[in-house]
Amino acid sequence: MRVEMLIKIGGFRDGAEWPDVGGTIEVPDHEADALIGNAYARKAIDEDTTPAPDSAPIDEGQARAEDGDAAAAPEPVKPARKPRARRT
Repeated sequence: MRVEMLIKIGGFRDGAEWPDVGGTIEVPDHEADALIGNAYARKAIDEDTTPAPDSAPIDEGQARAEDGDAAAAPEPVKPARKPRARRT
């Protein structure tokens, strides 16, 4: 599946650098699903079609507005911490 990058990933993939933001890359479906699920990329669209309004990237620090009302940006979720083992 061809995906369009929404963020810049450092490093290499199969010996080539990851594309810049807005660049596209062909990856296996399972990898595309992971990139899209983590909001690193979106499914690339053909040049013949126009993107849906919801498929536009969101600038960091900016929230989407619905029905003209500004929505608050969600708070980042902190991962759960594993409790420390007790010494006996």
